[in-house]
Order: sequence, then C-alpha cells, then structure tokens
Amino acid sequence: MADAANTPQAAQHGRLSTTWNRWTAAFTLAVVLVAGIAACVYGLAWQHHQGANHPHKLSAAEVQRKLDMMFSRADKGPPPKVPALARLGVSEERLETIWLDAARAGDQDIITGLLKRGMAPNVANGRGHTALILATYYDHLATVKALVSHGASPCQEDRKGNTALMGAAFRGNEAILRYLAAQGCDVNHRNHAGQTALMMAALFGRAKAAKALLALGAERSLKDQASQDALSLARLQGNGAMVELLSVP
Repeated sequence: MADAANTPQAAQHGRLSTTWNRWTAAFTLAVVLVAGIAACVYGLAWQHHQGANHPHKLSAAEVQRKLDMMFSRADKGPPPKVPALARLGVSEERLETIWLDAARAGDQDIITGLLKRGMAPNVANGRGHTALILATYYDHLATVKALVSHGASPCQEDRKGNTALMGAAFRGNEAILRYLAAQGCDVNHRNHAGQTALMMAALFGRAKAAKALLALGAERSLKDQASQDALSLARLQGNGAMVELLSVP
C-alpha cells in the first residue's frame, strides 16, 4: 500500500487536487469581491435615486446656491428648452416654501427672479396666504409693488376671507393700505366673520390706518356676525382716541 501511494500517478493526482483546491478558493474569493463591489455600487445608486426623489432634503444653503446658478444660467445665452423652475431640481412644495419665505423676508431678488422665470404670482399656502398677503403682513411695500407689477392679485382673499388690505389695516401700515386701495381693493370688504378693515384698525388701535380708511370711504355702520361695529370694538378696547375718531360723523 505504501508503494502504491508513492507511485508517479498518485503524486500527480495529489498535485492536481492541490491546484484544484487553490483555484476553487481563488474563484470563491473573486465571487465574494465582485458581490461586495456590486452591493456598494447598488447602494450608491439607490442613495442617488432616493436623493433624486426627495429633493426637499436639500438644505437652505444648497437651495440658495441652486437658485443662484439657475438665475445665472438663465441670464446667459438663449432660453433653455427645460423651464427654469423645473431645472431648479426641487419639489413644488419646497419651491413654494422658498417663495413664501422670500415674501415674508421682503427678499426681492428671489421674488423677482422666480417671477421672471415662471413662478405663478398667486400661489397660496394651506391658509390661503399668497406672497402678496405675507409681504403686506410683514410691511414690505416694495415687495408688494413688485408682486402686483408681475400679475399678483392685490385683492385675493385667504381661507378666512381676509385680504391684504385688511392685513395692512391690522398692521397699521397706511402706505400699503393706500396702495392696495389704489389698485381697486374694496375698503369695505367683509371676511367670513363679517369683519372689515376698519374694524381691524379699531380693534388693534391703528389710528392712522383708521383715518386713511375713513378718507377712502370706509363705512362706520357695518357690523360683524357678533353685531359689533368699529366703534363698539374701540369701546371694548377702552381706546378713547379711537372712539372719538369713529364717533365723528
């Protein structure tokens, strides 16, 4: 038996077996490596896909950079085939947030930049607040004018029936109030609770706004759903100066 194990045929068989085992091990290792690389590539591709489907995950700084790049490209050469807003690469929801935040901040660069590139001027949030209404609430007259010049409706109502002019009365911003009245907004418009701009001015003690409204034809006698008029609201607030102003025929 020992002689048979030492024959040339046995030695050759042993060498072949060893070589086969080495090739098998190498092949297995290669398969494992390829599978690992494929998994990494797939993982990166999936992350990229997820990022493309969830553009709202971009930070504010990244969005601002994209806006700057978009504006820069749009200002050079012929108009692109793809609309500028679509090329921004963010969701409509995210774009709406950027738009309305710019209105609150009075950021005319973003407001006018988006308007020139196709942003709908009367886009509203869930409360019905448009960029113009928000710009009014935050006292940005120049932004209000820019929005109107690009087609924003100056008299559009929010979900409660309030208009930007009523917001100007609430804020006591006489300049915006007069500007919106000059655009044809009704100074006697009533919201869903029956309130008018004059009632808001009376309720919050905005004497200059109340005087401007009276000069523009606001009616003192109108009452809300609680049967309160501007004068009675001023009395409830204990505002003697407003009571005197509204008592004068």
